[in-house]
Amino acid sequence: MRRFDGKELLIATHNQGKLEEIADLLSPYGVTLTSNVDHGLPEPEETETTFVGNARIKAHAAAQATGLPALSDDSGIEIDLREWITFATATDDDGLIFVDTPLETSDG
Repeated sequence: MRRFDGKELLIATHNQGKLEEIADLLSPYGVTLTSNVDHGLPEPEETETTFVGNARIKAHAAAQATGLPALSDDSGIEIDLREWITFATATDDDGLIFVDTPLETSDG
């Protein structure tokens, strides 16, 4: 990893809200921020299986295309739904499904 000592940083995103959030965080440092939209960059295909991997793809693609240092993140929510999936065991006269059997998993 190398130290950023420039004046312009490319935020590798097409999401205006994400750009604004990062701009708020970096505002004390006097850095000029641009985004993929400002440079007409396409969204790269996110082929990794982790948030970190996809963030790297986006930052590397933006940096290679522009020659600027780039920052990216990839975020989301991960929920293990296996404990919440149940099997329907009955319906009432209104067609509502009642569940009472949680899905058992083989990994504990």
